[in-house]
Amino acid sequence: MTLLSSSILCLGKFDALHRGHRALVEAAASQGPVSILHLTGMAEELGQPSLPPLVSDHERRHLMNQWVDSLGQEIALLELPFATVRSMLSDEFTAYMCSEFRVRGFVAGVDFRYGFQRRGTVANLTAFCQKNKLFCAIVPAVECSGRRISSTHIRALVEEGAMGDVGHLLGRTYQCHGIVVRGDGRGRTIGVPTANVADITNMIPGPGVYAGQALTRDGQTLKAAINIGTLPTIEDGRKQTVEAHLIDFSADIYEQPLSLSFIRKLRDEQKFHSLAALKEQIFKDIADVKAESSYA
Repeated sequence: MTLLSSSILCLGKFDALHRGHRALVEAAASQGPVSILHLTGMAEELGQPSLPPLVSDHERRHLMNQWVDSLGQEIALLELPFATVRSMLSDEFTAYMCSEFRVRGFVAGVDFRYGFQRRGTVANLTAFCQKNKLFCAIVPAVECSGRRISSTHIRALVEEGAMGDVGHLLGRTYQCHGIVVRGDGRGRTIGVPTANVADITNMIPGPGVYAGQALTRDGQTLKAAINIGTLPTIEDGRKQTVEAHLIDFSADIYEQPLSLSFIRKLRDEQKFHSLAALKEQIFKDIADVKAESSYA
């Protein structure tokens, strides 16, 4: 998506596109076309560890298209290298956005900080907009169970595998998107073929077995038993994999994209005393997935 001329610019990280981010976009959309600022390269510039994003590029495009349809406004993603604006003071930053991108107003959350060393506050933003006759909206924090919805909290829940809580904070089920690759074929030998999903670019939930859904390239939505882990019963030292048994599905989808939605964690990863015990548990997991009532 390209920057829209004369749009309202939403300020924030927008790394999870959660319910709080949606509230910012709704406030901006009430005034016309919306642009979302996405600063790239921030971790590298600040010398911080680079964490996998919570939203894949594939899902981000899909979600933004959904927002366009539901809000009735054009929405564009403005990607800007953090290094470009890192040394700017707060008023320099907002003036730069207005002159370079024809922004006619700003929307931010109540705790938004910006400018050099994050010295700028929403009070600075409001004053700048009043002085320059620009639209400005400061949006209250969106809370759940008395706690502000944040990407940091969501990231911790994804690691924990608390996918029901994650879905509530996001306003949708958590999703990973990747490519189906060939595995060792062990699942097929016990009657449980799996799709091995690689090249996942966003954060993978913590190890365990999950009830979920799979969306194929041709648009089929299937119930799926998803395993994330190292298969400790079978071998030691194996790298973590993401495998999904697609319920009542047998087509060849190798080298095709596959999206996995995580609805509920069924159990933690564990090492069984025998292959027979593992197989028995796998079929119980599949039965649980078939009986799951939380599918969209």
